[in-house]
Amino acid sequence: RCFVLNLKLSKEKKVAEDQEQRLRASDERCRQLDEELQRLKAVHDGRETCEGKCKRLERELEQAREEIAAKCSTVLDRELAQLQAEVAQKGREAIESELG
Repeated sequence: RCFVLNLKLSKEKKVAEDQEQRLRASDERCRQLDEELQRLKAVHDGRETCEGKCKRLERELEQAREEIAAKCSTVLDRELAQLQAEVAQKGREAIESELG
């Protein structure tokens, strides 16, 4: 009877050890999957951050283009007015010299 009980106990120990080994392997796999999930989340967060930076830079670029266009327009308007004044002056001088 003792031998049979020892045999059953040995089998149950073996089953328990196998289950414990499978549980450890499962825990390790869960840990690996969790690490992979954290890595993927970090990559995803980084991608969102990059997209946000890209959009911000696009807005800044558009704003800079508008500012440059406005400054160029102002400079060109000023130069045009100066040239028109010079042409008008030279025209008056030419008319005066022909009349005078």
